[in-house]
Amino acid sequence: MPPTGHELQTGSARVDDLRRQYELQGYRVLNELPVTESDALAAYKPDLVVQKDDEIIVVELKRGVEARETADLQVLRDQVESHPGWRFRLLLLGDPGQAIPLASRKGVRSDYRRREARARKALKLGHLDEAITILWMAIEGTLRTYFARRGQVPNKGVTALSMLRKLYDEGLIDKIELTLLSEGYKARSEAVHAFKIKLKRSSIEKMFEVYRSLVKRLDERT
Repeated sequence: MPPTGHELQTGSARVDDLRRQYELQGYRVLNELPVTESDALAAYKPDLVVQKDDEIIVVELKRGVEARETADLQVLRDQVESHPGWRFRLLLLGDPGQAIPLASRKGVRSDYRRREARARKALKLGHLDEAITILWMAIEGTLRTYFARRGQVPNKGVTALSMLRKLYDEGLIDKIELTLLSEGYKARSEAVHAFKIKLKRSSIEKMFEVYRSLVKRLDERT
């Protein structure tokens, strides 16, 4: 849902208030991030950037509904704070002092591993529909995190299949892996809509192997 006129006005007023606060503390307001065109943050336009000596603070304001999807925001924070002396502040619009807590990158990875473990347990019990659904939650989250780290944050309209095809075009997965994962995506959709999945147990087991290998490859690229 796009922000209303009132919310836009409130957000603008909040940025102005933050700007004044930082200026009173001796910070200088920057018009943009001081990065090169090759930097992952080159296309990113934060709500506010301030600098004092070697310290740079990047401020992002979010409405409560936007802040629920924190995985991509965590990736953004990691990208910002990978620069020495840079800090990322995520503030909830409507609360002047509330910062939104984000899990560490390690925490994001742990979340996907927990989902994988749950999927393996379901598979062991013979619950194929539950296994493929949970496994695909981990796969899709991993894909979105990878592209977000590269400054290509996918919006909600970007499907997992389109992300898989992009990995195939980049040579990160081969044709066999693309076909298997695509079949898994279709099976996940069948399971979610209460249809009997057509994927065999052996194919799901192979998908776990591909997922583990893919995670390693993507980590090496970011």
